[in-house]
Amino acid sequence: MGQSREKAERRWWRTAAGQAAERAAERARLVEEVYPHAWRALDWYRDRRGQDGLPEWPSWCWVPMAGAYAVVSGGGGNRVPPERGTDIAAVAALGAWRTTQGVYLLDDDLAAALRDTDLGDRLPSGVLWRLPEWAPYVTAPGGLLPDAVVGVWAHLEWDVVAERPELRLLLDTVDGRLLPVALHLDRPTVGEAITAGLDVARRNAAAKGEDVPALAGDVTPALRHVVEPALSCVLYLCTQEPDVAPEAASARAGGAAVARPEGAPTVWEVGWRIGAALREAAQREPGAAGGGGGGAGHASPRAHVRRAHWHTYLVGPRAEPRRELRWINPVLVGAGDAVPTVHRVTPD
Repeated sequence: MGQSREKAERRWWRTAAGQAAERAAERARLVEEVYPHAWRALDWYRDRRGQDGLPEWPSWCWVPMAGAYAVVSGGGGNRVPPERGTDIAAVAALGAWRTTQGVYLLDDDLAAALRDTDLGDRLPSGVLWRLPEWAPYVTAPGGLLPDAVVGVWAHLEWDVVAERPELRLLLDTVDGRLLPVALHLDRPTVGEAITAGLDVARRNAAAKGEDVPALAGDVTPALRHVVEPALSCVLYLCTQEPDVAPEAASARAGGAAVARPEGAPTVWEVGWRIGAALREAAQREPGAAGGGGGGAGHASPRAHVRRAHWHTYLVGPRAEPRRELRWINPVLVGAGDAVPTVHRVTPD
């Protein structure tokens, strides 16, 4: 019975993996249909970083979005019309993603635990330099934010004009739209990082003579409601022990070389064991009678999940400690701790 259930679960996961891979690949194909020279142009920019009149941007950025702007505009003094503004974000994110084509498929229950984990007010920007790839696509079978966001591409950006680091998120929504979000990493909080990105977008639009839509009040809180769950899932991949299979390390954004794979994307299954443990805990009986060992007369606490949380640790020598962000996974109280693992999945 157990083997049959495991085989059924594996078939279900292979189906989910195949769907996630196909969705990400289809997005890249659609961009390439509109801009058939895009990938060749971005590769050219990357290969000539700091040469032929190009700026010397940090190595952790694949190609600044100025390169994507040149692709969408056609170069020279051409401008991108407002209705094609999202194309810039799509070319930048998917241009970086297709170099490694990594899809990180989170177990639904792990994704739910990450969504429910309070990020707090501080933006842990330092760990984002540990993204496993240039622009991983992070998703879950049930979506990162049910009924709103299916998945997200995340990549580091260097604003060549302001000389500022940013985290760029391209949210893949249920209705098929792409929603670009910029977080300025020189700001201390998530809210301020989002607000700064919105302010720059408005100023740039006004400077180009474009109509800036009137907004009722501050939209940052509403945008945070959508961004933070996706950001939590991205941050999980950047923590000290994200349990990503060792093979993925060769594709890290900080690596000296980046493979450009042919064929289908590689899907990494994230959180198989912790998801199973969370489901098991939810199915347990509400309580159990206490007994033996001095516990007579007292009810044992029911098995339950202690909520996950983010914690920053100071590690290294006392003279020069460094901060590390770690996600403290849900603990099954009365049933042992759950340890998440990641498996490579080959879609059928």
